[in-house]
Amino acid sequence: MDLPSIVSLAVVLPQKLVDIFRLLKNRVYSLRVEIVPQHISVEYYEMKNETEKDKCLIFEKLPVLPQAIWRYIPFSMLHTECLEITQGAQIPEEVEKILNELVIHSISLSFVCWLEAKKVLELVTFTSGARLSV
Repeated sequence: MDLPSIVSLAVVLPQKLVDIFRLLKNRVYSLRVEIVPQHISVEYYEMKNETEKDKCLIFEKLPVLPQAIWRYIPFSMLHTECLEITQGAQIPEEVEKILNELVIHSISLSFVCWLEAKKVLELVTFTSGARLSV
């Protein structure tokens, strides 16, 4: 099951929420967030094994997490290995909430406004030994 399907199932069956989200425990994800004036998107990739962790910042087109389900995703429960952010507009509140829940091992940040980049770095929690690419 992919991430949107797991979240949709949890929304439909809230009494099984804990059991459903337990599926996320052993999965490792990479996220790409694009914030531009025209749109905001959060794309995801589920890494299949340890060797893919080195490739996490070399994304091609990835599946998009529909904005309608963002508020239902327990981002704090996701083992997020990599985060790539492209910022070309002010970071909206719903994205700030996502970033505030993440614990990141590696981040790549492309930004237009230094204040917005600073905000990202303040919102995200980093593991010890985390890598940062700006």
